[in-house]
Amino acid sequence: VMTLKFSGKSFRTTTWKTSQEIWAQLHEQAWRAFGGCCQYTVLDNLKEGVLRPDIYEPALNPVYGALLAHYGVVADPCRVGDPNRKGTVESAIQHTQSTALKGRQFESIDAQNAWLAHWEERWAALRIHGRKKRQVLEMFREEQPHLRPLPVAGFHPFKQGTRTVDDAGL
Repeated sequence: VMTLKFSGKSFRTTTWKTSQEIWAQLHEQAWRAFGGCCQYTVLDNLKEGVLRPDIYEPALNPVYGALLAHYGVVADPCRVGDPNRKGTVESAIQHTQSTALKGRQFESIDAQNAWLAHWEERWAALRIHGRKKRQVLEMFREEQPHLRPLPVAGFHPFKQGTRTVDDAGL
């Protein structure tokens, strides 16, 4: 789940596994769905995004760091042990599980993601936000012009690996 702070508009999808490349692709999918990317993002300290959380110089995963550079987004990893910094993310996940997915079974992950997209468009975006007392879609329409335009070319994720060289230099 990726949630925009002002409007509360979310991008929701499910995946069976995660990796550095998948994490980057999910962020790109979310920004494409929003029609632009944010200028600043608060990250959960998931290893696919943050290798070492630090207030001043966090170590970001190289693939994710390259994605952020490609889109011009600044990342701020959550402080360890400070759940108040990531409440929006945690509440969006809980909201999805307790409303959109509660009691439902799907034949495939594609069917589940199609349901989540339908649910977001037909229910979640049209609801009145609990704290803000305004419709999410209405606030998103105000927020969308402030999103950064997306580059023409998408990000091409890469695999980072460790290679060894023998004594002959091969």
